Amino acid sequence: INIDSYKTLFEVKRLSFSGIFNLENFYISENDLMFIENFTFVNLDKLKRLTLNRNKIEFLSLNGFAGLKSLIALS
Repeated sequence: INIDSYKTLFEVKRLSFSGIFNLENFYISENDLMFIENFTFVNLDKLKRLTLNRNKIEFLSLNGFAGLKSLIALS
């Protein structure tokens, strides 16, 4: 999934993407993302690459990346 450069994403809430079980690459770059809540990416067991660069992240919950068992690249 590619959500690059939309400039409309401010926060990612808990379980926002929990139903996308086969997702391997997720690009959320160049938005105005400021918050990542606990368990936002839970159940994304196959996610390998998560790209969050060029956002304005001010708050990252302690368990914001919990459940990313297959993650090999985070930027």
